[in-house]
Amino acid sequence: MTIQNFNHFVERYVFDKRHPIDSQGYGTIYKTTDTKTKLKLAIKQEHKNSQDFAMLKEFAAAGKLRHENLLDHFGTYSFDLPTGRTCFGLMEWVSEGNLYEFIRTKYSKKALFQILKGILEGLSFLHEN
Repeated sequence: MTIQNFNHFVERYVFDKRHPIDSQGYGTIYKTTDTKTKLKLAIKQEHKNSQDFAMLKEFAAAGKLRHENLLDHFGTYSFDLPTGRTCFGLMEWVSEGNLYEFIRTKYSKKALFQILKGILEGLSFLHEN
């Protein structure tokens, strides 16, 4: 997409690059709000040094899958800018934070079992589909 499309994108999905939520795998995650719908979202920006389009592949696959134990995916965007290609993925915002932080707090064994069961069901779905 063009620089003009990129400008529209960053106007619609405003996020502060100084305050990432997490940086892992193929990209850095920020909290954003869709200025049109007011929906809170997570936006993942691909790391600059990634050349294998792995994040685009990840989001393309995620966009085709629906399961109660997987985050919803709202789109993948790639822009060719003067500084190089940059890619973004939009996904459901989870206010409780990432899974690691979520399960680090004290839960009963029964609650942790339910969380683990949900994780395994989601993984099973991914492998089957």
